[in-house]
Amino acid sequence: ILLENALESWSIAVKYCRDIKNGLATLHYKKMFVSSLHNAIELFIKQIMIDKNDHAVVKMFKVENEEDAQLQLDYYQSTDLNDFFGKLSEKDRDKLRTIEFNKIIDLSTSLLKPTLNLLNKSAINNELKKLNKLRNNETHFQISFEGYLSEDDFVLLHNLMVVFYKVLQDFKLLPYWGRRVARFSKHAHLQFNEEIINEGDFSYKNAIKQSAIS
Repeated sequence: ILLENALESWSIAVKYCRDIKNGLATLHYKKMFVSSLHNAIELFIKQIMIDKNDHAVVKMFKVENEEDAQLQLDYYQSTDLNDFFGKLSEKDRDKLRTIEFNKIIDLSTSLLKPTLNLLNKSAINNELKKLNKLRNNETHFQISFEGYLSEDDFVLLHNLMVVFYKVLQDFKLLPYWGRRVARFSKHAHLQFNEEIINEGDFSYKNAIKQSAIS
């Protein structure tokens, strides 16, 4: 139910991440990278919860009438949340609010445990907290080119994408099998086969110097 929008946001994050690595580290590119990655990860994790029929994906809402009570009962009795959300009216859909990103951070370790174990990672909480902070700063406060998305922050989020691309494979959230597709495939824009960047190995200045963009 959320996958199409999640994949679209992921493809935008991939594009802007690569553009930044190629020297286009303007405030516009940084903001687009952060917002699209935040949106993608939020949607993907909620989709994982829906696929698992995890009813915690929706926050409890105040029941004001018999219609609301029936909606809440139908939701908690549903054994296929994709089907449930797909059949909801717009009116009823507006009553159901999904969990916020802070809650997603709390749940991420248990939800993604199989992949994290394979990658010998205990958690990605710190990376998700940084992503959420950057997104909140970008949304609610004035930011400057100099202070937004430092080189260390970019490396942290870049490496988060390396991990999360494995999550997408393991949970079968990609429209293809394996890590790679043909260069001219309609799905090529979703690939993220980048290597982990070591701390201190990336700078915006060097990215500009080494850029193939004229």
